[in-house]
Amino acid sequence: MDLTNVSYLASAGIRALYQVRQQLSAHRQNLRLLAVPGSSAALILDQAQLPYAASTITTPPTAAEAVAPIRSRRNGDGSAY
Repeated sequence: MDLTNVSYLASAGIRALYQVRQQLSAHRQNLRLLAVPGSSAALILDQAQLPYAASTITTPPTAAEAVAPIRSRRNGDGSAY
């Protein structure tokens, strides 16, 4: 779950994350959290003892940036390989 743009995480949100983690664990799956180190979300996750992966992304890509890798894999006429 990408929390890179989260600026506030209330106790209800923490509780929901714990519940989702527990439900996923029951199905042998993991909840993977992504937060920018030093952000308010990361600090709250640290205090709640919820591990997260550090993100170096500070802003989400634009729609054009997000589809650029897909477009680069197309033929010159726009069709996919």
